[in-house]
Amino acid sequence: VDECPALTGRLHFTTQNALFIIFQLVFFEKRTHTIGRYIETCLYDEESPNVRGSAFKVLAHYGSTTPKRSEKVWPSLSDAIRCWHRDVVFMDMVGDLITLLEGKCSPRVRMEASELFEFDVNSNDLALKKKAQYIVSLKPEE
Repeated sequence: VDECPALTGRLHFTTQNALFIIFQLVFFEKRTHTIGRYIETCLYDEESPNVRGSAFKVLAHYGSTTPKRSEKVWPSLSDAIRCWHRDVVFMDMVGDLITLLEGKCSPRVRMEASELFEFDVNSNDLALKKKAQYIVSLKPEE
């Protein structure tokens, strides 16, 4: 259980490998720095939208488990949302972000996510507009 082939570039980022990574993150917290670095590399893979989307999903679902974890993954997720806005997997990323925000997310992350999506509330894209409105509605009371 020391090494996941998907993280060393020998296999594609598959659902099975994503589950393996989540297992490693949850049960071997001490290795999160190394694993997180590999996942972040996948998050910015310019050749494969599926790899980007899968990496985002892993981080978002991991972050949804505790406030501390949400704080840990938020900088990468918010950067990816900005970087891949309107990408082919962007709407999937937004859906995974909603999973994070509906989970055991910190109030700061909810606040920053709602601020990030305030612009998209006025989008001409109806699906994005609805998701942005929902994200903004999750903003914690001040």
